[in-house]
Amino acid sequence: MSLSNNFPTINPTLNLDFANVGRLDPRITFTRASTATYFNNLGVLTTAGSGVARFDYNPSTLQPRGLLIEEQRTNLLTYSDDLTQAAWNKTLGTVTVTVAGDVVTSPDGTVNADKVITANATGDHVIAQVTSVTSGTTYTQTWFLKAAELIWVQVTESTGFGSTQFQNINLSNGTTGNGNYGSAVTVTSVGNGWYRVSVTDTATATSASGRFLLALLTSDVAARLTDITGNGTDGVYVWGAQLEAGAFATSYIPTTTTALTRSADVASMTGTNFSSWYNAVEGTLFVEGSTAAAADTYIFADINSGITNNYIRQSTSSAGTNNQFVVQVTGSTVASPGVAVTLGSSRKMAGAYILDSIQQAVNGTLGTEDTSAAIPTGLSQMNLGSRANSTNDLQVWLARIAYYPTRLANAQLQALTG
Repeated sequence: MSLSNNFPTINPTLNLDFANVGRLDPRITFTRASTATYFNNLGVLTTAGSGVARFDYNPSTLQPRGLLIEEQRTNLLTYSDDLTQAAWNKTLGTVTVTVAGDVVTSPDGTVNADKVITANATGDHVIAQVTSVTSGTTYTQTWFLKAAELIWVQVTESTGFGSTQFQNINLSNGTTGNGNYGSAVTVTSVGNGWYRVSVTDTATATSASGRFLLALLTSDVAARLTDITGNGTDGVYVWGAQLEAGAFATSYIPTTTTALTRSADVASMTGTNFSSWYNAVEGTLFVEGSTAAAADTYIFADINSGITNNYIRQSTSSAGTNNQFVVQVTGSTVASPGVAVTLGSSRKMAGAYILDSIQQAVNGTLGTEDTSAAIPTGLSQMNLGSRANSTNDLQVWLARIAYYPTRLANAQLQALTG
């Protein structure tokens, strides 16, 4: 019998279709104490006002990703989209690159992207900004980059991080060339020839002069900061530089004269907006969504009692590669059936509970059922993308959340997620 034949006939009492509807259900309380950016349905980087939820799209495929929930982050760089400013160091050794401001359309749809141009000389053609870093803290630097006359760039680092790692990027197709950063570098197409390149590393020293560097290349050189010969006209387009403390890149935070913080997204359902659909005895929680591609514990949906140790939760393991349906009763985890997933991938998950029967299915695969677990009492709210105290809202996209007021059969869990 096919999975489709086992699809549940009962209707969910809660059905939040963020990806297709593109708006918040009025029962959801949502806050964010700052503006924030996202890609709209045309693939244009757009700014949402303070307190306005973001329904994000893949800028390359234009497919909806759903409600974006992110933790608080700060862009430590100033003049993030104006590299003509003196805050940007354009000289390394004896070679100075030049910057032509506002010459091409950026990912936000306006002509505000700069062109970094080689000098008519031989040497390292580099641009960077000096920033204070703290030993032991992990940082992620991102650039929006587009090929002009040159197609190769190199991302590397120096003060505060050592000076051995580098990665060459081909901006004609978004592939990587020579380098030793490995998975610490990601290259993501954002449409119209633009790529967002990120590099993550942990500072090895506390320094007021920490920096990641962007070097222009004329070919896929085999070493870090290999001299090239420029001609005074060739270059690449650069926009939207960001440096943030964290193990993955978050949405772009534009800055001018000072560093700027984007506040966390906080979404929840409480009171009768929660109790009208929740069944304390048995139920099934379905979530479709995705996460950042970094190892961490991601929370998709957390049904709790207002504290962090009494809940029914769809989340990942600390490595981010095992989707778990976790049930905890007053601080004791009584069940956590899980299924392996690819880090950062989109997935469908359905967790079902009733006394002594807790099970999870992810993308059509069942976990190991727990047959001796209690159910937490006093649950009174659901947090979206975070714990009860609004922590661990790292970076998740919620395409859909549904709740069935019954413990669906295992075959139905597979059908829902297959």
